[in-house]
Amino acid sequence: MRRVFSLCGIVLLSACEALPIAAPPELDRTWQERRESLSGLKAWTLTGRISITHEKEAWHATVRWHQHADRFDINLIAPLGQGSLQLRGNEDRVVLHTSEHETIASRSAEELLYHQLGWYVPVNGLRFWARGIDAPDSPRTIELDDQGRLRRLRQSGWEIDFRRYVRVDDMDLPGKMFLHNPRLDVRLVVQDWKLGSDSHQVRSSDVPREAVGAAGKQWM
Repeated sequence: MRRVFSLCGIVLLSACEALPIAAPPELDRTWQERRESLSGLKAWTLTGRISITHEKEAWHATVRWHQHADRFDINLIAPLGQGSLQLRGNEDRVVLHTSEHETIASRSAEELLYHQLGWYVPVNGLRFWARGIDAPDSPRTIELDDQGRLRRLRQSGWEIDFRRYVRVDDMDLPGKMFLHNPRLDVRLVVQDWKLGSDSHQVRSSDVPREAVGAAGKQWM
């Protein structure tokens, strides 16, 4: 049976405080080195499947997520002609394009998806969680597996279970993860990872300062 080192019950007084690691020193070092290495991974692309479930409602899509520093390009394509969504933006500005040629701008990707789908999907957190690390700006508790990787993370009202890792360019990256909060379940299965700036370049010019077009809307 694989050992799991639990850090549950640790109270964090500040999001800026370092997380105490109640694990053997060698596992502590492995986690800290892993976290530092993955935090430095600024350019990546993942392709896979995402499902969102709320009570008896469910929504499934193919996802392709390009990240370059703080800029992202996320494409969600639903099956059987149910439509598609594209989110492009950065930490300050996000634009949503729909398959109905509607363009909407906001300061929050979560807000745009909520208005479009009716569900709050933690895009900002997933930017970090998808790499197998915690977001640096909010309190968290973690459980590690016996290789110093995240097994479970609790952060920002979500519980994230890392069910599988895959080896990519000498890094272990999540291959399957389940996210849960009292209102929503999100499952992400990654079928392909590409690392480095050559995987996709999201240019600043790709992030409009405001929505344009006859169908354009803007949410502040």
